[in-house]
Amino acid sequence: MSDAGLFSPDFFVARRRFQFAAKRLGWRVESYPLNLTGPKGADLTVEVAVSPATGTDQAMVVTSGVHGVEGFLGSAIQLGICNRWYHEDVRTKRVRCVFIHGLNPHGFAWLRRFDQNNVDLNRNFLLPDERYAGCHPGYESLNSLLNPPTARPWIDPFPIHAVRKIYQHGLQALKQCVAEGQYEFPRGLFFGGSEPSFAMSLLNQQLPSWLAGCERVIHLDFHTGLGRRHQWKLLLDQSLATGQQQDLQQWFGHDRMETAGDNQTAYDVKGCIGRWCARHSHVPNYIYGCAEFGTYSPLAVLAGLRAENQAHHWNSPNQRVFWRTKLRLKELFCPAHPSWRTWAVEQGMTAVENAFRGLQQDTA
Repeated sequence: MSDAGLFSPDFFVARRRFQFAAKRLGWRVESYPLNLTGPKGADLTVEVAVSPATGTDQAMVVTSGVHGVEGFLGSAIQLGICNRWYHEDVRTKRVRCVFIHGLNPHGFAWLRRFDQNNVDLNRNFLLPDERYAGCHPGYESLNSLLNPPTARPWIDPFPIHAVRKIYQHGLQALKQCVAEGQYEFPRGLFFGGSEPSFAMSLLNQQLPSWLAGCERVIHLDFHTGLGRRHQWKLLLDQSLATGQQQDLQQWFGHDRMETAGDNQTAYDVKGCIGRWCARHSHVPNYIYGCAEFGTYSPLAVLAGLRAENQAHHWNSPNQRVFWRTKLRLKELFCPAHPSWRTWAVEQGMTAVENAFRGLQQDTA
């Protein structure tokens, strides 16, 4: 199978292939239902595969689909790793592997970035001292532009208005204002919710048991749509000890990493899954990295998000514009061109294997 062939056409095919590949490796596969259905009525579930490693204090967590439609790449990487390790007879006894597939199955199946409640999961994981309230001071003034309460027209002047805003405020400042997370506009972009999501409740209940006895975890969370095309960065939102930095540099390369505050690719967000996992996993050494793969320009991605969000809320599923915006969003977050798909899945699989080998060496 070619690397590009690891990409599935939809969530349900991706889930079935993931289940088969993980079970073939001898991993335990757990299924967590949402009591929701996809476009054709099939049930939605989160799948978790756990390797049979026991007595190890090292673990690797790999997540896909936190942002729904972005799950196509992460799922392909998880499938590719499982297939490769099966054919190469790779043993994982010294490192426990936890692969979480489609953490936002509703968004994955319906081609949305957000979940069934319009929640951006990577803005939902608030720490105990944070509240589901507020937004960036500039977001409210942009709400009418970002989230128009009308049906989606065929022609929209949004790009022109967006370019004007970028010229006035600068791209980085505008990204921070729009995307850091907001809790005041439930139908708006980057809404963090008003309570813990299904995904947060699931991890709160199960993550400590999946990682029981572990002292050290590397968590790779695959995302797309941010950064330059054919470039990827490992975005880190936590302070690292010297030893942790050295490990990551060895596994991924110094130029690959971007820490909080660098403001080269990313922006600071509220409710990030990584900070929450580090606190609630009960693992003393928990390193989370958001592996972000570039696709299209920031303006194109924002325009696509806005168009899909508008059509999802204000158009009917039997209208062409409803599905047209979703298919466009899929292309923006998972380009169909074989060169991008081959590059992205090869880079992602290499990142997983480098981390796995690094953890294995430390247990030898």
